[in-house]
Amino acid sequence: MKSEFKKIAIICASERELAPFLPLIENPTISERAMLRIHEGRLNGFEVAAVYCGGCKVNAARCPQPHKL
Repeated sequence: MKSEFKKIAIICASERELAPFLPLIENPTISERAMLRIHEGRLNGFEVAAVYCGGCKVNAARCPQPHKL
């Protein structure tokens, strides 16, 4: 069955919230865009991108935007 999702984003307000997901990501790659460290790979068969954005509303709103550098 083909998934209708292209990629699932895991956006966390603190590094402590993000930490449990990182060891579960298969074949992780880390990139930095727009001052964000993005962990990408597969989790339970789905492509995921996990990122710590910080707690303020501005960071939370900026994080899921497409970043072209």
